[in-house]
Amino acid sequence: MLSSKKNIHFVGIAGIGMSGLAQILLGLGHQISGSDPRANSLTRKIQSKGGRVFSEHRWQNIVGSDLVVYSSAVKMDNPELVMARKKGIPVIQRAKMLSELMKEKTAITVTGTHGKTTTTSLVSTMLQQAGLNPTALVGGEVNDFGGNVMLGNGRYFVAEADESDGSFLYLKPVYSIITNIEEDHLDFYKNLDDIITAYRRFADNTSPEGRLFYHQDDKNINRCLVGYKGRCSSFGFSTSADLSATNIKLKGFASEFDCNYKGNFLGRVRIPLPGRHNILNVLAAIGVGMKTGIDFDRIINILAGYSGVARRFQVRLDIDKITIIDDYAHHPTEIEATLKGCQNRQRKIICVFQPHRYSRTRYFNKQFANAFCLADRLILADIYPADEEAIPGISSRLIYEQISKDRRKNVHLVSTKEQALEKVVEIFEPKDLVIIMGAGDIGYVADELVRIYGDG
Repeated sequence: MLSSKKNIHFVGIAGIGMSGLAQILLGLGHQISGSDPRANSLTRKIQSKGGRVFSEHRWQNIVGSDLVVYSSAVKMDNPELVMARKKGIPVIQRAKMLSELMKEKTAITVTGTHGKTTTTSLVSTMLQQAGLNPTALVGGEVNDFGGNVMLGNGRYFVAEADESDGSFLYLKPVYSIITNIEEDHLDFYKNLDDIITAYRRFADNTSPEGRLFYHQDDKNINRCLVGYKGRCSSFGFSTSADLSATNIKLKGFASEFDCNYKGNFLGRVRIPLPGRHNILNVLAAIGVGMKTGIDFDRIINILAGYSGVARRFQVRLDIDKITIIDDYAHHPTEIEATLKGCQNRQRKIICVFQPHRYSRTRYFNKQFANAFCLADRLILADIYPADEEAIPGISSRLIYEQISKDRRKNVHLVSTKEQALEKVVEIFEPKDLVIIMGAGDIGYVADELVRIYGDG
């Protein structure tokens, strides 16, 4: 299909997944255009590579296009989609485009409620530094290859499989990873059973000649895989897992563990990532690396030098006076795991949190309140809506009120990210650890704190 579609237009090109696909197609020689009112570093990167980006959605933008790609955030009455259908120009969803690009490669996909971006970046970095020259599309900016995209001429294509709207079911991976399964995206799914059913369909899409890697200790994954007939390998903390981590030591913002394969010791692994959740991500990457033929010692040497992903427990500043961490956590489980990763530093924790989406706040406000138990002080900004319309009665105050029921006094409710920054500066005491959390634009607070405290 792509060989005859030279001019490709992206509706909603500023998103991390859409912009990544656009960059890959630019690298393959296609003419790329796109529209989005949100100019950002990703759209500027596309423009620097020769793509055209329009700052508003207008039907005129698609003139000359052979194919139109849209994201799930785009409404069907978008003028560009309406005109494309009127003119008979093929229109496809983002995940279908990703599936098309993967057809000529050995696809490796990573899905799960948490850990997708970190695990995908670990696998991509490992394959690249092992000389396998993969193509990769990651949901964050990977420090090791300077962006969220890597275009290689090797056989492997590594990508996140987005479960949020069910579009991961378009993908047909050879190797796949399921990191975990929890309730989320309940604006799309009916309930947990519906989510588990979707993940089972994803697992069934894995090639019979390939392999599924899964977290053995996750009860919902175990429910998902009852009766599964495909080839699979497990990872976890129990020695009954195919790949297991034992003798775990958490040191500052790093972790160490013994890696075992079917009960046999392979070697000691040291990674510059905190927390048991990241050990699981690394085990998944090790499993894929071994399956692709990379020597275990080579794998762990590469992972020991892993430099991380922007806004995934990104240590922005670490000096005696202050530690500043920027993190993407936006689900209660992620928040709790990330705060546990901060405990090893034995500093008081100021957490700034911006809820992501009205629907998630509505469904999980009680769980959010419980997730911040390890924070000494919490600053709550208002909800980042993403592509959602406001829901009456739903705001960050719901979380604030849940916490107030427990009589916790160190919680501050603000409206904007600018007010969140002012509150941090007001309550900060020397040696505090400040962690910024959320999947919206709250990273602004981390940027400004580094500017304020980075010089002294």
